[in-house]
Amino acid sequence: MKYSIIIPVFNAEKYLNKCLDSVLNQTYDNYEVIIINDGSTDKSEKIINQYILKYKDKIKYFYKENSGVSDTRNFGISKVSGEYFTFVDSDDYVDTNLLKVINQYNDFDILSFNLVEVNQDYELLNKIVKPSFDNLNGQNSIIKFIESKEYFDTPVSYVYKKQYWDKYKFKYEVGRYHEDFGLTPLVILYSEKMISLDFVGYYYVQSDNSITRTIDAQKNKKKAYDMLYHFDKLFNLVNNDNNIDHKTKKLFNSYIANSIILKAKELDNAFFNEYIKELKRRNVITLLLSDTIKRKIKKAILLLNIKAYIKYFVSRWKKWIKLVL
Repeated sequence: MKYSIIIPVFNAEKYLNKCLDSVLNQTYDNYEVIIINDGSTDKSEKIINQYILKYKDKIKYFYKENSGVSDTRNFGISKVSGEYFTFVDSDDYVDTNLLKVINQYNDFDILSFNLVEVNQDYELLNKIVKPSFDNLNGQNSIIKFIESKEYFDTPVSYVYKKQYWDKYKFKYEVGRYHEDFGLTPLVILYSEKMISLDFVGYYYVQSDNSITRTIDAQKNKKKAYDMLYHFDKLFNLVNNDNNIDHKTKKLFNSYIANSIILKAKELDNAFFNEYIKELKRRNVITLLLSDTIKRKIKKAILLLNIKAYIKYFVSRWKKWIKLVL
């Protein structure tokens, strides 16, 4: 089986060697590496050219003007020649046995593996463990992921069947933040056969840029409203699909509603009230589950005073909030 590894690159000179070494030293040999330089202005291109000289039979290289990670991923997918593909961000790295482990399985639409967060010295910070299972359809898979209360949106922790991807014409939304939230749940949901491995295949490097929360109020507003855009799209697609059962829809709706409610905590006061009006206009609180005592309490508080819930409960009781999602 041939695999394609897509690496969007933008100003990644500090981490690029580590990334490319992990990808080009795989213990399984039938793969190609598709590197797209998204208009880098640092030494990334020089580093890439050094690897091309050494691994010219493995690397497909493309340069384009900067257009963001969504457009770059879409571009990379269009260049895939393998039966399956995956993504690696240029400041992260993968286990050198990743493809060897994956190749033990076949005939899946999407395969999941775990990831860990590491600091810039590559020391373990956090392990994200998704539920493991074999050969479930998309509806059963998304239920397991949502009920696990573990982060599963990140597209870099999956391998995708190219034929399946093309069948549904999946694309990342260009020019919008949180493109992973807007697409990954659908890719999981529509699959006919999914596998989820208890294997750490990906290492997500928490750099200064990824750790530091932006203080740009306008940028935070853009991120929040892009989440609303994705919410609207996901809600309409899923709830108008007669092939998705009622139980799945209820859980999915609660998940996406929780996601946009929690996004409000990042907003500056100047935009907070405006965003709350958008949440109320969509009646998102009514979508939340209330099948346990904790969820009933949470829903009651939100109905009573959504602003107080977001400003005080979310910021002070994060662990409690996770229990009631």
